[in-house]
Amino acid sequence: MRGLALDRDRVMTASALLLLCVLAAQADEEQPDPLARAFALFAEMDLEIQQAMIQDIHARLAEIEDPGLADLLDLRERARRELAVKPWPGACFFEPSIYAPVQQARSFVPAGGPDAAAQYELIRPWENAPQYFRRVRYDYARNHAFDLGSPPAPSQSLADLLYGYPPDADLLIAWLEQQFDHERSLDAIADYFEHAYCDRAGNCYSEITIYDAFASQSQVEMSDVDVIAYARLVLRDRSYVSPIPPDARRQRLYDRIRDGFLDYFKSRVLTEAAANLFVNPETPLRDEHEGLRNRLLVTFALADSSVERIRARLIQAGDRDSFIAAIDALTEKDAGLFHAGEAWQRERNRVRWLVANAARSVLRERGCLAE
Repeated sequence: MRGLALDRDRVMTASALLLLCVLAAQADEEQPDPLARAFALFAEMDLEIQQAMIQDIHARLAEIEDPGLADLLDLRERARRELAVKPWPGACFFEPSIYAPVQQARSFVPAGGPDAAAQYELIRPWENAPQYFRRVRYDYARNHAFDLGSPPAPSQSLADLLYGYPPDADLLIAWLEQQFDHERSLDAIADYFEHAYCDRAGNCYSEITIYDAFASQSQVEMSDVDVIAYARLVLRDRSYVSPIPPDARRQRLYDRIRDGFLDYFKSRVLTEAAANLFVNPETPLRDEHEGLRNRLLVTFALADSSVERIRARLIQAGDRDSFIAAIDALTEKDAGLFHAGEAWQRERNRVRWLVANAARSVLRERGCLAE
């Protein structure tokens, strides 16, 4: 299960947004950015006023008569009905007593301590986190969602609304991930990589998963505990015991772990990209995954925004490489499909502007925004 430093992530996100706004306002003291100033004024208000303003924005969105926005909000309500959401049980790691009794005991290091900070900077788990506030998170091993606990601060809600995310975008995107995640053969691998990352000294990091460690492409330590856990739980091979001799057999096991990660990584990246781009086609992607954007936009256009049709196309393709090949074959025959994808993107962005403008209008009426 994925370990997250929830409070730290949320504070970092909100603080970073506020800092960016303040810096933008200070960039030209004679002509500060109006939206940056509005955000800063909002952040200084009493909590009750902030919450009331967020509710005003939600009410304003409910009053807008627009088919595109209505469709998106209807999908969110469908997500609310269909998505199983369970309480987050917390991060966990593989126990040495089970997989490698000769190894030393493990424990979580303080999330705010220097050891955790050093690993956090090395592995960069934030690269696998969304840009919006996420309370509800889809779990790729269990195929349901977890409620991570605390609701967003009003400043985070406002930031998401100003960026065009509908209310409860995290719930909607988690449901979309569930719809698009179809490779059940990877569930055991997903469970493995969602465990907390631990170094060879027995230090475990609640905010970093084994998935984060591998995705970082950094040189990270792998304990016999975690290596043997993969052999037993994924490969169903109980022949490995600690200490594992440094021979060709150990290397083959390492190679199997890397291969398993790559299969899971490709599947998860495609699923996450599809869910996120469906709601926000401007969602940042890693440079090496940017090629998925236009292919997915074409897919959305071909499916006429039908979640069921998108899922069917992903299932038909089988895996990420086959999906890319299938879409490329279609666009090679008909380059006009790229224009269809661009048109879909413009329409979704138009809906995002409706959300953002509703937030702006409330800020303006409350005297925060002067444009």
